[in-house]
Amino acid sequence: MMSFVAAAVPYLMLRGGPRPEVIVSFHSIPSGLAAFPASLVRGIPHVVLFRGGDVPGWLPGELERLHRATLWLNRLIVNRSAVALANSDGLRDLAQRAFPHKAVGVLYNGIDPQAFTPPPGGRAARTGPVAILFAGRLTTQKGVDTLLNSLAALRGNSREWRLDIAGTGPRLAEFGELARRLGIVDRVKFLGLVSRKEIAGAYRRADIFAFPSRYEGMPNVVLEAAACGLPVIGTRIPGTEQLVEHGVNGLLCEADDVAALCANLRELIEDGATRLKMGTEARRRVEADWTWARRAKELEQVIDGVLVKRPAVWR
Repeated sequence: MMSFVAAAVPYLMLRGGPRPEVIVSFHSIPSGLAAFPASLVRGIPHVVLFRGGDVPGWLPGELERLHRATLWLNRLIVNRSAVALANSDGLRDLAQRAFPHKAVGVLYNGIDPQAFTPPPGGRAARTGPVAILFAGRLTTQKGVDTLLNSLAALRGNSREWRLDIAGTGPRLAEFGELARRLGIVDRVKFLGLVSRKEIAGAYRRADIFAFPSRYEGMPNVVLEAAACGLPVIGTRIPGTEQLVEHGVNGLLCEADDVAALCANLRELIEDGATRLKMGTEARRRVEADWTWARRAKELEQVIDGVLVKRPAVWR
C-alpha cells in the first residue's frame, strides 16, 4: 500500500495535461492517502468510495491494528472529502459509525451482463455430480473451512457433488489439508489463480455458487455468479444480503453455521428444478438492477452534484 501511495502522490501533484475536476478514490486508505494532498493543495474535490477494508470495524480480527493506527488519518481524509459512499447498506452503516461527522451515502457495485452470461442455450439438467463453485481469496474471511465441513457432512446423505475452488491465498495449503482430513479431497479441486475470462467459464459450468463469507462490502463474485444464472448459497452478511433473497434467487444462513449451510447445500443439490428457477431469477435481477451502466450513471450524477455545489473552487 505504501509503495502505491509513494507512486501516486507525485503523479497527482505533478501530472501535466488538463487539470482534473474531481478525484475519485476507491478506498479511503490507501487510495485516499494519495488523493487527499492533491485535493487539498490543488483545490480539487475528492470523492471517497469505501470498499470494505478501509472502514474501521470491518474484518476486526485481521485489520483491527491497522484501523487503530490509521483512524486519525482516515477520519481526516473522509471528513475533508466532498462525498463519501459505501458499496452496500451494511458497509454504509459501519462507515457512519466510524466517521460520525461525515454523512455517508451508498453507491452499489455492478456487473457487466455481457461479460458474465448463462451458458448458451441455458442450463440443462445435469446427470452427473452437481457442480458447486467457490471463488475468492483463500483467507479466513471467506469461510472456505465452513464450506468444506458442511460438504463433508453431506457424504452419503445427498446426491453426488463436486466442488471447484477458484482462487489462491495464505490458507490454500491449510484448506487442502482440511479436505484431506475430512475425506472429501477426491471431490474437491483447487483451481488456483483464475483469469477473468476463465472464471466466467467456471460459472457457466457450475450448478451452484457457494459463498459462505464472514465479512464483505458487496461481493462482486456473487454478482458475477448471479449474472451467469447461478443460484447463490451465501451468508447473512452486509452486501450478500442485498444481492440474495432467501428462497428466491438463492439461500442464506448465518456465517459459521455448518449445519444450516449443509441443509442449504443439500436442498439445492437434490432439487434441480429449484436450482434452475433461482438461477433464472438471479440473472433477471442483475439485468434489472445491478449493471455497471446503471452504476456509472449514478456516479456521474454524484460527480455532477459535486461540481454544481462548489463551482468557484475549481472553475
